[in-house]
Amino acid sequence: MKLKYSAATLVLLAACDVPAPTTEEAKQQEQTQQQLQELQQQGQDDLYRQQLELECFDGDKKACDNQQKLQEIDAAGDALEGVAEAANAGG
Repeated sequence: MKLKYSAATLVLLAACDVPAPTTEEAKQQEQTQQQLQELQQQGQDDLYRQQLELECFDGDKKACDNQQKLQEIDAAGDALEGVAEAANAGG
């Protein structure tokens, strides 16, 4: 018995029958995608920091220097965030 359509063709045809998302659904999908990307980036940042910590613990001076720079950047970011919050609260 020979099939008239391949499985891939049937999948493509089925995909064409799916209605386009509404504006609200599209916004929700975009928001979800953005959240996933942010979580992925945060996970990569966390892994990088852990790797630096391990390498510094093992005596890698460059890793220790990079770890120190990241801590300074974090502190500066926290200070800027505090200034922005104070400015927004002040009116």
